[in-house]
Order: sequence, then structure tokens, then C-alpha cells
Amino acid sequence: MALPTLAEVERDLRTLLQEGGFYRPGEEILPLEKALGRVLAASPRATITLPPFPRAHYDGFALRAEGAAPGKVLPVAGEIAMGKEAPRPLRGDEAWSITTGGHLPPGADAVVPLEDVDILEKAIRLKKPVQKGQYVTPEGADVKAGEELLAAGRRLGPMDLSLLWAAGVREVAVYRKPKAALFLTGSEIRPPHLPLLPGTVWDSLSPSLAPWLSSWGWEVEVLGPFPEDPGALQRAMEESLSKASLGIVIGGSSRGKGDGTAEAVAALPGGEVLGHGIAIQPGRPTLWGRARGPEGKDALILGLPGHPVSALLVFFLLGFPASRHLAGEIHPWARGKVKARLAEGVQAGAYEFIARVELRCDQEGLCWAHVLKGDSAIMKSLAGSHGFLRLPPGDRREAGQEVEVELWMSFA
Repeated sequence: MALPTLAEVERDLRTLLQEGGFYRPGEEILPLEKALGRVLAASPRATITLPPFPRAHYDGFALRAEGAAPGKVLPVAGEIAMGKEAPRPLRGDEAWSITTGGHLPPGADAVVPLEDVDILEKAIRLKKPVQKGQYVTPEGADVKAGEELLAAGRRLGPMDLSLLWAAGVREVAVYRKPKAALFLTGSEIRPPHLPLLPGTVWDSLSPSLAPWLSSWGWEVEVLGPFPEDPGALQRAMEESLSKASLGIVIGGSSRGKGDGTAEAVAALPGGEVLGHGIAIQPGRPTLWGRARGPEGKDALILGLPGHPVSALLVFFLLGFPASRHLAGEIHPWARGKVKARLAEGVQAGAYEFIARVELRCDQEGLCWAHVLKGDSAIMKSLAGSHGFLRLPPGDRREAGQEVEVELWMSFA
């Protein structure tokens, strides 16, 4: 039976998650100063209009545009201090000195920059024509009171918080932090703080995956390593998934002797292996399934290959967007992409090839994609990369050919 393509698995996983049934944490109200990185459960609304008054866009002079022709001399009535209103409305053909962000006096409808006037004794002479509304930010040009500011499902970044603070929002409804459980398998795995023994390797995956998830708002529990015993893994998964909406099993996803992830998942309450194997290189021995999670809902399970490159790549392709969906994000599969030219030719084998690439841009701004060599055991091929490109089975791309590179950094 032919393995599904990566595109088919991505499509099926999106559909599976959208159909519901998977556990998603409830909501909580947080003060804005504690909301960075959290996912909005409701759209916050502005409590004031922004700007709350017409503002000067440049340092200069506020005046009425009508009749303000080049060569005209206008008396300067005074200076509008920052944070203050003008002491009175504009009177006829006069101007007020004003700084960037200053409150235009009533009756003024334009600002003339300093460089467009000659400064006289308590007066100015206009050097250029004046248009109504020039260099003025009208009241409400940014936000209207009561307006929805950000969509529910958006993960709050620093720029979002700046808008919310300015618009008078002081607390937001967000989803509670979801929980994930990482299960290490393999008798050869040693914790990084212990010395290596003959035939063992340090765990390099949970120390990277756990903080990765944590930085995106997850609470992460790391368990194991478990020896090649499906029963021990199954018991640990059953206990942890009663509290977690995402289970990630590292290693044991192949079909060889000692690879017991599929058996452990199938033995869980409500356990079901939904897919096992993807037609990609690296990352072919990937497993995904479901089991009973918190409050009678389902938990998603992802079985990653044991090789670090394969595991991290598959997590980025499937686990990362799935985790963003479970956390409540509205566009969890969004991914940054750039166009680049291949620095050298690259050939795919019998499966779709996920080529890791390093981007180097020349002085003309043209970016070149350098394919990093190495199989799924060569970690430098991933650590030195900026993203990847997908090559269909048997496809070849020549040096200089334009390709689309998907970036590790996500934008949403």
C-alpha cells in the first residue's frame, strides 16, 4: 500500500482538527501586562478613538488652508505645547506653532512643515501652496471607539500589545495554557546532565522541543526515557494524556523490532492510530493518532522518528501547526515563504525530498539557496538552515533555478 504524501497528511490533519472533538483549554481574563504570547479567545474592542484629537504629523505651523498661498504672511498667535490644547480657536489668517503629535486648534485644517516657511518676527511667510488636511492625522483615523482591534485566535505580539494599550484595553480574554506531554523512548537515550555510557547518546530532542512549545504558551511535561516496552509507554501515556491535549512520542515510530509506539497508542483508552508513514525523506516513519484526553475529549498523538533531524523536521511540518491549532490560533498553518535561486543542483529520490537550505543574499538583494548535505542523522544540516524546499519524487532542480523556500520562522 502506497504511503500518503506530505500534502495529503497535512490536509487530513487539518480536516481532523477542524472537525472538533479534540480538547481545547477554556478561557481566562488576563491583565494586558501578562498577555504577551497568549492566544485571544475574544476580540478586544477599543475604549477610545485614536487619535482622540486631530494631530500634527510634522513640526511646523497649524493654520487654515483656504487662502494660504505662497508668499502670504501670517502672524504666529503662539505655541501649542505638547500634551496641551490651544488656549483658543484659530482666528482668521493666523498660525500656531506646533510639534509632531500636537493637538490642532479648532479651525485649523493643515500643518505647514518648518522647511516650507520663512521665519519672520512673530510671523511666517509661506513658500509653497497649502492643501487642506496636509500633514494632519484626523481624529479617529486609526481606531474608532468600540471597534474590534484584533481577531480572536491571534497570538499576541509586542505590536499588538502596543495598539491595545493605546486604545484603552487593560485586560483580554485568552485561552488557558494548553498542556503537552513528551515521551522519550529508547534504552540508548541518556539525560544530558549524565555522562555517556558505551552505546548511548544524549537526549537532544526533549531539551529543544519542550522549550520550543513552552515559548508558544504550552505547559510541557517530559517523561522517560522508556525502554523498548510498549506496556510501560502505554501506562505513562494513559496517565499523562488525561491532563494533556497533545502527546508527542520521540522514537519507536518505525516498524522494526523494539518500535512499540503504534502498539502503545492502540492500547490506550480511545486509542487509534490514524496514520503510520509518510512518503517523505527524511521523516518517513511518522505516526499520528488520537486517544482519550481531558474531560472526555480527544488528545492528539504524534509519533516522531528517532533521528533528531527527522524528528525536528516532522514536528515543524505537522506538530507545530497542530499545536497552534490546539492552542486556539486562527491561522495555525501559516508559514513564511521566500523566493530564491538554487546555488547548486538537487535531486529527489523515490520519496518527496525535504531539502534543508541556507539562504545567502548578495549585495543586489538576490537570495541563493544552498542545500545542506547530510541524511537524517547529520544534525548540522538542520542547525545551519533557514528553511526548506519540497521536491516531488524523482524531481531535479538545476543550479540557478528559482525555488520557493519555506522558512522555519512562522508568521501569523
